[in-house]
Amino acid sequence: MSSSASNSQLLSSCPIQRGGVVWQKLPLSPQEGFLLSRIDGRTPVSLLGHMTGLAIDAVMASLVRLVELQAIDWQAGAELRRTAQEAVATAAATPSAASDPRLDEPCDLTRDEKLELLQFEDTLAKANHWQLLGLTGDPSSSAIKRAYFSQSRRFHPDRFFGRNTGSFGARLDTIFMALKTAYAVLSNEEQRRAYAAHTPAKKDR
Repeated sequence: MSSSASNSQLLSSCPIQRGGVVWQKLPLSPQEGFLLSRIDGRTPVSLLGHMTGLAIDAVMASLVRLVELQAIDWQAGAELRRTAQEAVATAAATPSAASDPRLDEPCDLTRDEKLELLQFEDTLAKANHWQLLGLTGDPSSSAIKRAYFSQSRRFHPDRFFGRNTGSFGARLDTIFMALKTAYAVLSNEEQRRAYAAHTPAKKDR
């Protein structure tokens, strides 16, 4: 399997906590424990970073550690589990967005803030409205509103008010507009039904 195919397989794979594991007793770092608490068997790797605020490299490293501790498995068949495990290990050991030369652009953003914006921007072309807000199943209006406010706090331009954001300012505007569009559609009952008819949210398990 090619590297790009493996990475795609990984990003769409859903890790799940292993049954019978008392993860509170495992020697986890705060970051690993936080990530594990968000692993539910239905959230793909591509969204875990957005949900936790962790850079994808940090997610990869934590997943490798959780696999080593036998705290997680994959919601898939044996072949897909093997592919996902191999992709996690490869991605964790391979330079990714963290080596992007755009991270060296002089501005008032930290490297982690730049990385977060670049990674989320990369999801815009392939993520639907549900995925952008981190929603699954049949969320209520209040759940949709909470999800939007959670994401908008991360990417609202006012968060960076008064700082020189350089070219990242345009990326921030693009991301925030995508979130606003997703919320506008999903918060309107009629538009949400029409959107769900051709692009349903991923089902809860």
